[in-house]
Amino acid sequence: MRLLLLFLLAAADLPAQTFIDGRVLDSVTGAPVANAYIAWGAGVPGDPMPTTDSAGHFRAQAQNKQVYIVVKHNGYLDCQRDFPVAPGQTAPELRVLLVPQAVITGHVFDENGLPVHGARVAALHYRLVNGKLQLEHWRFGSETNELGAYRIFGMPAGRYYLGFTPQKFADWDPRYNARFYPDAAKAEDAQPVDVKAGEEIAHDFHLSRHEGVTVTGHIARPDAQRGKELSPGLPVHLVLRSTEYSDYSLPVKQAGESFTAAHVPPGTYTLRTWRDTLRPRIGDPIGDLALDVADTDIRDVSLEIRPIAAQDIAGTIVFQGRTKPAPMAVTLSRSLGDSKSAVSNDDGSFVLKGILPGQYHLGVRNASSAGVAQTDGRTITEQLGDRDIEAQMFDIGNDAAGALKITVGAPVAKVIGRLLDAAGQPVNSAIILFLSENHIRSHGFSGADGTFTANLLAPGRQHIFIVTADEELDDVRNPDFLKAHGDDFPVVQIAAGANVPLVLRMKAQ
Repeated sequence: MRLLLLFLLAAADLPAQTFIDGRVLDSVTGAPVANAYIAWGAGVPGDPMPTTDSAGHFRAQAQNKQVYIVVKHNGYLDCQRDFPVAPGQTAPELRVLLVPQAVITGHVFDENGLPVHGARVAALHYRLVNGKLQLEHWRFGSETNELGAYRIFGMPAGRYYLGFTPQKFADWDPRYNARFYPDAAKAEDAQPVDVKAGEEIAHDFHLSRHEGVTVTGHIARPDAQRGKELSPGLPVHLVLRSTEYSDYSLPVKQAGESFTAAHVPPGTYTLRTWRDTLRPRIGDPIGDLALDVADTDIRDVSLEIRPIAAQDIAGTIVFQGRTKPAPMAVTLSRSLGDSKSAVSNDDGSFVLKGILPGQYHLGVRNASSAGVAQTDGRTITEQLGDRDIEAQMFDIGNDAAGALKITVGAPVAKVIGRLLDAAGQPVNSAIILFLSENHIRSHGFSGADGTFTANLLAPGRQHIFIVTADEELDDVRNPDFLKAHGDDFPVVQIAAGANVPLVLRMKAQ
């Protein structure tokens, strides 16, 4: 009896478990999606993930007053949902709309009509970066097989531009160089490719050869004359890398201290001794030189080689509307995964120590623990020397990079609201996107009753958009998306801190 009483007392102290029932549906047809994998915060590593039944039904457990699920199924875009629930709450059924993937396939043929093996085809799209249009890669591309076939899958619907880079094919004939579909040298001459959700379309490349120009030069080692030694036994390997196509580089033939690059098409390049995929070491040889290639040969280029040295990068964080900035953690993360961090002082200054050459991304956040909400605003501008580096990977070479200046906006805003359809019914499983005048974006997820919470909003005028897939979050930088959906909702004025609850009603289709 005593053991039974102790068990009952212990059970009374256990928190009430809260479960959410939901259904996974195809966003285009509305049909249930069976055998979709459901992962959530309560999952145990090593345990099999539950799947939806034939009706698309699933049940997820809430943790810490929050339900967070990830839904995956072959042929669809991954979907993440995160929304609060009250302990013991019986919530309406959650509807998760899976968006069918778009696929672009095709073949690449050379000038003789033969299939090209080992080349790469990538999908690119225009995005607003620091207020400027820029053509960027969409995730990963596809390498052609022995039949010259490529397949780019897992894509959201949209407008893309296909880019070809020869890769291994350049070993067979270097006169085939980077092109845009169907066979254009410049992005402005490329033909766009529009693809819908669930659609698979085919586009073939028929390539032509181009002689290009020749670049010749020699290696100069001024530091060796000053008594500074390079790491012993390390040869200098050169590569001519395009600054317009991130995965396109040309081989450089070397003979002693002389070098030659042949069949170089017009464009902008960097002649360098290092690659982003290699981890630099202090003392290794390094050098890079910007080249603007036109229609004539470039002769007797001098590339200065010096030993790699770590540098310290000083910076300052400036807060708008505040006299004393809060401590912020500033991190430079290399593309290889390692990083360097510093915490800002009372005056906003900081120093990142021991930065080696490479490609980096800048991250800025509250210096407090990860569980503390961001309250001091979001970065508006990030500048390294005279370069804008916000929301992109950027190179740091062996020369002094300059000072790092980070501007943080006014304290952030929070919006609680409800999303309704044209008939006044709640809309669940949607992403409500807020885009500020400075192109700072924030979002919230609508729950089963249509309610949502959006944090980290920049105060001021906000444009509002509704999307159904996480990949579409990036569409707010797509000018075509902005043009098509800019009038879906009125522009709202958001104040710092908590705002009056917002009711959004979608237009009739």
